Amino acid sequence: MAQISVIRLKELEKIERKMVALEAGGVESWTFYDEALKEYRKEETQGELIDDFLVELEVAFLEGAYEPSERGAGFAADDDARANAEEILNRFLQAIKDNDKD
Repeated sequence: MAQISVIRLKELEKIERKMVALEAGGVESWTFYDEALKEYRKEETQGELIDDFLVELEVAFLEGAYEPSERGAGFAADDDARANAEEILNRFLQAIKDNDKD
């Protein structure tokens, strides 16, 4: 788990208070509000796609993992796990491309 400094925490709290004040003032109804947040939302979506992809990929490899020979020799992924991982990767790449179009 990542840790942040006290100084950074105070900066984030200040930013949060400012955002709360702007939202209380109705900033979301301002002209171009949605346009100004477009890139931010795109980056957030890509971050979520990456997180989901990594979890799916880890599960795919763990489900198909086996020890190829004696204990302690390491692990390998069976063909089904590799195919599943490739499918997950292709879906991920398509989702990133689709998100870039927006």
